Amino acid sequence: MSEPVIVPTPGESPGTPSTWEPLPPPPVLKPFPGILQSIGLLVLIQVIANGIALAILAPPAVKDYLENGGLTRPFPIAEVGIVANSLAFGLVTWFTWKWSRLPAREAFPIRRVRIGAWLPVLVTFGGAVVAALLVSAALLYFWPPPPQVLEIFRQLLSDDTSLVAAVVFLVVVAPVTEELFFRGVLQRGLARRYGRRKSVIWSGILFGLMHGLPWQVFPAMILGFVFAYWTDRTGSLWPALVGHAVNNGAQLAFSRMTPDQDPSAPAWPDLPTLAAGAVLLLAGYFLSKRFLHPATPETVVERSFP
Repeated sequence: MSEPVIVPTPGESPGTPSTWEPLPPPPVLKPFPGILQSIGLLVLIQVIANGIALAILAPPAVKDYLENGGLTRPFPIAEVGIVANSLAFGLVTWFTWKWSRLPAREAFPIRRVRIGAWLPVLVTFGGAVVAALLVSAALLYFWPPPPQVLEIFRQLLSDDTSLVAAVVFLVVVAPVTEELFFRGVLQRGLARRYGRRKSVIWSGILFGLMHGLPWQVFPAMILGFVFAYWTDRTGSLWPALVGHAVNNGAQLAFSRMTPDQDPSAPAWPDLPTLAAGAVLLLAGYFLSKRFLHPATPETVVERSFP
């Protein structure tokens, strides 16, 4: 109950009680982060990642320029970018968790998933991958990427990069750091503030935007929606972690097995693959209705934006 406060009338000394008014209730702190705060966190990740990458790449580039009058050798932009991005995600995830005041088990739910829940997860994943491949091929066909972007893709997936390093960062580090952030503390904060459905949508959108390049944004957004839905329904990060790692590992394996593949050439799924993807998505939807149920009750502070 609020404590009363004395408000003196004009002409009376402050110590003379005259009128009694209740103190206003303290403001309710909204769960962190909200939508605009989440966008700010993505910007912060990019600033930190670019700063780390610049600190790594600038000294050898300056040395090369001074010694040879220009940049005479290629620099591992993709590899350095992966390392810098992982470090930035780790720092911002830790900051977001501390600021959200969530217990670790709630912000990063690493709990066992029921056996029956894995069936809709696997079926939906197959359909989502086909959908992402279709969108990626359409983007490459209608909007061919410039040579600078193709060079980054080539460095990232070619055999010029150590296989061990590629596996460690693409299949282990990147899925862990990104899922702890997007499907962990970020999605949980959004769910507390706007509700579970909006948290799934925004987690997928922000995950896609984080990739920056349009040829990655929209396919990543599709997978982001699916990963966020799994997390919401199972109450665990395991399906998203496994799906993210498998997707990255499959891309890496395909690129290593087809080194002559042109990264700018659209890889259109054939009709049987498209049909299988549609069936898997439809089957995954009905299986999810049957086997996946919300893991936690919904508690929402506000449903408005921002």
